[in-house]
Formats: sequence, C-alpha cells, structure tokens
Amino acid sequence: DDLHGLKAMQLFGLTEKPAKKDPKRHFAKRYRHRMKYGGSVAGLTTMPGVKELGLTFNDLQRIQQRDAVANPAYTRWKDRMMVKVSESRYALHYDVPTFTGRYRRTFEREGRRQRVALNAAQGGGLDMLNITIGALCAAFPREEVQVAYTAHDSGTLHIRHDVFTPETCSRIVNIVEREWMVFGHTIRIPAEYWVQHTLEGPREKWIHEPTNLVA
Repeated sequence: DDLHGLKAMQLFGLTEKPAKKDPKRHFAKRYRHRMKYGGSVAGLTTMPGVKELGLTFNDLQRIQQRDAVANPAYTRWKDRMMVKVSESRYALHYDVPTFTGRYRRTFEREGRRQRVALNAAQGGGLDMLNITIGALCAAFPREEVQVAYTAHDSGTLHIRHDVFTPETCSRIVNIVEREWMVFGHTIRIPAEYWVQHTLEGPREKWIHEPTNLVA
C-alpha cells in the first residue's frame, strides 16, 4: 500500500488517501523520515512543505500528537530507544538490535548514533539483503549471477542471458522472494525482474507466476 499516503491520513485526519502529488502526502513522507531519525517539532518548522501548507508551530504540535495517538507502540519504543542511546553516550560503540535477531554496531556519536538506533528497520533490511546475496552466491556460479550494486537495504542482480531459463528463474525467485519472520508476521518482499537482450537494447519487464515456481 501507499505508506506515505496512509501516514498523511493519520497526520491530517483525512478519510481518504491523498494523491501522490498532494502536498500533504509530500509533507507526510518528509515528516516520517525526519521524525524517524529523532527530529523534533521545532526542527519541523524549516522542513519543505510547511510554508506551502501554511502550518504553524501549534499545527505541527497537533500533528505530532495525532501521530503519537495513531502509533502508540512505536512511540513507546522510540522513547525507550532514545533513553538507551543517551545512556550509552560515553561508550565507544552501541549495538542496535534488528528484527532478524542480529545486531548493527555503530561507532557514531551523539545525534548520529541516535539516528542509527532509531532506524533499526533498515539494519534488518540490510541483514535480509546480505543473507539473500549469500544464498545466491552459494546457489549459482559467479559468471552466471552477479551482484551489480547495492544501496542501503536494496540491491540489483545481473543474470547472464544464456542461463536465463525457467528453471534458473524459479530458483532465483525462490531465494530472492523467500519468506521472512518480522515481529511475528510472515512477509514476502517482491522484486522486479527485467530482461535486456543486449547492453544497448531496451528492457522488457518479466512477469513470473508464483504457481509455476519449483522448490
């Protein structure tokens, strides 16, 4: 679903999701990321979109209050994490737990340490990416499937054209779109697949049917 549209509904009390170009949706996206990294209401006053929507400091306070009411579990977790990070301010490093059961070690200090701690979900996503890449490396020779590049917790793979067969695709999809357990919920993250016959040629989107996959 449209995560930023849903956030805008929470923050502004909307009954319908706004369009993707709606200023309230743009505000909700920026708000979510800024507050996720430990931002404050005072820091929101200079955020792009505030003047466009005519929001005052009191408006921003009410928006934050709506956010806290709509997401009580997250608000409590965030408050606990802020206290833990503050208590570790003199420590050389801080270990941030992620939903995969692994820890993300940061040597950052002050606000940057807080930013890493409050973005533990990205650390979990990076764990998932690393585990997936490891599984692909074990399943395929390097000359057949390679990691082209990664960015944060996402990545792009290149598959050699002559080994792009239904059987190979099924094996890749089963690895890339495996099930994960996240906070008691079983999730599967879909990937996009493109076929490019030559380096200069156009790309064609490849649609796979989950029922055709092999174990």
